[in-house]
Order: sequence, then C-alpha cells, then structure tokens
Amino acid sequence: MYYISNTADDTIVDGKQYLREYFVNGPFPYYEMNFWDNPYIDRYDYLESLKQLSKADYQFQIGNWDYEIKSGDVFDHDMIDAHTISKQEYDELLTEWELLQQVITWDIAATEKKTSDYTAHSLDTVFKNKIGAIYDQGATKKSPGKLESYMMRIMDRYYDHENWIEQQPAAAGKIVKNYWEGVFKDYNPRFIPVPKSKLVRASRMVQGMNKGNILFVKGKWLKLFKKQAVKFPTEKVVADDITTHDDLVDSATLLHEGLYPQIPKTTLKKRKRWN
Repeated sequence: MYYISNTADDTIVDGKQYLREYFVNGPFPYYEMNFWDNPYIDRYDYLESLKQLSKADYQFQIGNWDYEIKSGDVFDHDMIDAHTISKQEYDELLTEWELLQQVITWDIAATEKKTSDYTAHSLDTVFKNKIGAIYDQGATKKSPGKLESYMMRIMDRYYDHENWIEQQPAAAGKIVKNYWEGVFKDYNPRFIPVPKSKLVRASRMVQGMNKGNILFVKGKWLKLFKKQAVKFPTEKVVADDITTHDDLVDSATLLHEGLYPQIPKTTLKKRKRWN
C-alpha cells in the first residue's frame, strides 16, 4: 500500500485510489497486465516472494484494484502461531544465541476521552542477525503526568532495556519527539521514525515475520495481542475495549521498524552549470 502526496492541496491520498482514478478509470490509457506478462521473470522465485506478503498486499501486487482491506487480511491466528515459540524454546535461545540487546518499544498516547488510544509497550529481546523476540506486552490509559510516572516505573523495572519510542513524520512528530526527549532524558530514549500509514508498518512486519526475523514468545500477553491483531485494521473503536484498538500492534511493529528501518529518500542536489 502506497500513499501519494497531492501537490495541489498538499493532502495525502491512498495510492491505490490515486492510481485507479488516474490510470484505470481516468483519461489515461490503461492496459491490464500482471507479472505473468514479464518474459524475464522467474515465476517460482516471484511466487515464493509473494508468500511473504500479507493477504492484502498480495491482492494489490497481483493488480486487484478493487480489493478492500478487511479485518484478518494483515494478521491471522495461523500466521502468528507459526511464528510463536514456547518459553522453553526462548530460554534455550538465550543460552545458545548471541544476545545483542533488550528493548522496550513504546506506542505513546495521551488519554483525553473514553475512545482515546492506549499507551502500549512491548518487551523485546534482539538476537544476533537482528532477530527480535517479543516476550511480553502491557497497555494503560492515563492522563498526562500520571502517564509519564507510569512509563518511568516500567523503564526503572527493566533498567537493562533500551527504550525505543515511535517518531511520527512531519513537524508534529518533531515537536512530540522534543517533548518526550526532555521527559525521558535520563533513560536515553531512541526515537524510531515510522511511516505515516499503520498499514504499511504492519505489512512490513508481516514480511519480517515470514522471513523469520520476528518471533512471539508464548504467554498470557499473547492472547490479547492476537485478539487485537486479527481485527487490524479496526473500523470502529469501542470505549474500554482494547481489542478494537491497534496500540499493541503498533508497539510490536515498532520493533521491526527499529531493526529494519526504511531506506531514507535520496535528495538530489542541483547540478552546477558549466561556465
């Protein structure tokens, strides 16, 4: 899923909607083709690579312009179970694999109304070759002031963990970053740039899971995460029903964004004219 800036009014539109309006239903010639029409493609390898995508991304890649994402198209129970290890297996990895770091990934929200988002955190272990294992999660709804105190208690409890906080794009993200940077300066937080679209983040994590880069450790926490994940993306948020939110999912996807950041855009410099 891609998002395209409309330079006329500086709004962000769904890339699928943009392409369909201008190149499918619009004035420009459109000839339907898919990857089978490429004589140089290795069909087996390409189909294998498509298996790493979520159900929704698969539909978009094969050119299904009218496909609408629904709950369960990004995450499902079988997918999560396939990448879940037992506590015993996790303990064995701790002794057999090289441990790179322990991390807390934070998805922060300030509560102002009943349907506001939760502040969620994931406890993660990162092994050699940047394989991340999520072994616990937590979430809370607290007003500013109480929220910071709650987060500091978690940070103090897991003092050997690094703290990764999501950094939203654009100017608003920088303002929020400056605030949290000041609040948690004693904890040396790291701010992880994230895409504007949560769907993009989730889709990237699915690919990471299918490559074996993200694992889940079986525990009580996982039951709640799965309930939220299989509803993602949620169409309607219900007050006091955390399963209709996406904060636990966002906290989990932040681990993948931190381990496998997107390649920054290259800014082309203007060439100097020859005299």
